[in-house]
Amino acid sequence: MPTIETRNERCAACNLCVLACSFHHEKAFGRRGASIDILKNEREGEVEIVILDDSRDGRRACDGCVNEETALCVTWCPVGALLAREN
Repeated sequence: MPTIETRNERCAACNLCVLACSFHHEKAFGRRGASIDILKNEREGEVEIVILDDSRDGRRACDGCVNEETALCVTWCPVGALLAREN
């Protein structure tokens, strides 16, 4: 299973990764089904990508998109803020 590496400084906070992740898990688009969050600090102009390592609040841990060729969040990120690294 690959580990998803984040590059916060590249993130445009478009949330395509979140939608792709929820589609992988739920076959529907939405934030609650995703194993990834995008946190924006408007005041500081910073973005943080959070990948869930464990299940919490009814959300699943990231599984690296098992049964997919590559992790969907990585595939759909238009700015290269996410990378899949094999363990």
